[in-house]
Amino acid sequence: MSEKAERRTRTLHRATALGLAALFLASASVAQAASGDSRYQYNDRDAHPARIVSYGLHPVGTILEWVILRPLHFVGSRLAPHRRHSDAVDLGCQQERPSANCTDVID
Repeated sequence: MSEKAERRTRTLHRATALGLAALFLASASVAQAASGDSRYQYNDRDAHPARIVSYGLHPVGTILEWVILRPLHFVGSRLAPHRRHSDAVDLGCQQERPSANCTDVID
């Protein structure tokens, strides 16, 4: 098989796979729309000005959370670690007479 025929075959396979994926996604969205589920139907709350503004602000907030706040929490938790409730259970702090390690755990 020549190189040109192989390239054409690969292109055909890619186009077929892309077409099948598009058909699958389209059929899923049509099935969802046809189900009549009221959660996916338009209502007037969707047009509230605050909701429209939130569509633009949500990605900004998510980016700020992942780029600034989560790294700060990571660094802060390494500098001043805190004890979780699950750690207190492992230390035996749920007993009637807890050990001395349980003084800073609040139920």
